[in-house]
Formats: sequence, C-alpha cells, structure tokens
Amino acid sequence: MFSVYNGEIEDMKHQGEGFEDSGYATAELTLFYNEAYYKDTQKGPDAKVTYFFTASHSKGEKEIESEHVEMPQQDVTQISDAGLHFIAGWEDFRGEIYNDQAGHATIGYGHLVHYGQVRSDEELREITEVDAWNLFVDDMKIYESAVNRNVTVPVNRQQFDALVSLVYNIGEGNFLNSSVLRYINAGDYARAAESFLLWNKITDPDTGELVVSQGLANRREAEVELFTNGIY
Repeated sequence: MFSVYNGEIEDMKHQGEGFEDSGYATAELTLFYNEAYYKDTQKGPDAKVTYFFTASHSKGEKEIESEHVEMPQQDVTQISDAGLHFIAGWEDFRGEIYNDQAGHATIGYGHLVHYGQVRSDEELREITEVDAWNLFVDDMKIYESAVNRNVTVPVNRQQFDALVSLVYNIGEGNFLNSSVLRYINAGDYARAAESFLLWNKITDPDTGELVVSQGLANRREAEVELFTNGIY
C-alpha cells in the first residue's frame, strides 16, 4: 500500500486499494503531526505513528484512519530538517566571530573555530548567513556519525534529532562518557532522557569552575521534550 522510510512517507499516493467498496477511486496519503502522533512516539523503540487516508472521489471526500504502523527506527541515520532548525534556533546566527559562553572562538550557527578565545588577528572575521548555514549542515555530518557510531539500540526520529543536538553542543568525547549514552544503550530511554538535564554547566573562563548556565538548562529541557514527546 505505502512505504515508510526514516519516519517519513515515501509514497504519497495510494491508488485505490481498499477503497473500492466505498466507491472512492483514488486516495492521497497525508500524515498529520498532531498530539496523538507525539503521544504515540513516547514509547522508545516501540513507537508508532498514526496515518490518515483522505479518499477523494468525484462525489466528495472522506477521511479514514489507518492502522498504526511502526516507525523503521533502525533506518534513522540522518537528522531531519526539523532537527536542523531546532538546533539552529538554539545556536542563533552570528555573522562575526565571537567567544561563546565557555570562551571559545565561534562563528555562524555555533561553529567552533578553535578552542580558546578569539585572537586579535581574527577580530574582523565574518561570514554570510548562507555560508554559515552550509557550514552548519556540513558540520552536522560529524555529529550524526557520532550518534550512529555509539548508540547501539534503535532510536526513532525525535530521539535521534535530540541526541544529535546534545552531541553538537557537548562534543563526542563528553557524549561517550555520559550517562545519556550509558542508559540509552541499556534500553532505559526514560533515564537517558533525564540524564540530558545534567549537561547544564559551562566552565567559567575567568575562574575555571563549573557553573550552571540558564541557557544550557533551557536547551536541555527542550531536548528532553523533543526526545520524549517529539516537540520541536
């Protein structure tokens, strides 16, 4: 009837099958990202999606709910467009090189130029928003690979996107030693989600001490909502 790939509908047209008795000749498959979808996808590797068929006919239309279809989570290896924009929303665009909260030279959408503060010979460095976005998308391959290499259990679309967001922010080395990775590979999705919240601190560049960052705390809470409830 139809195929699903990476949590998306691959074949958007469903030609007539199952609708002959109702007199509807053709049907177009539509996916509604509604509250029911988010609730269904809370179940870790057993998450399911509800699809709806809108059958059209010369005499009218009607909507028919299909059976639940499991998401092919093992095929999720790339971040979605929604995931990219989720991360970009937290990074914001900066056209001039700057020091991030931890005191590292950064530009564009959170692209790390190098560790340590901006040098005097770099102060005039700039980037266009288009180039920054292309750099951001290219950078994302590194963090997708980090999740794919280290997560050994099935994850769905929203979980993968949340994990990539976390790794983009804390780095692969920290992710490898995190309770997030330990719990998720043990199949404990709930405790993995809770462990996101631990990553809310930065190193104060002046004192060298770990301090809570409200910005990071807010981001971690949003990543938990994404991981658990699919809310972008």
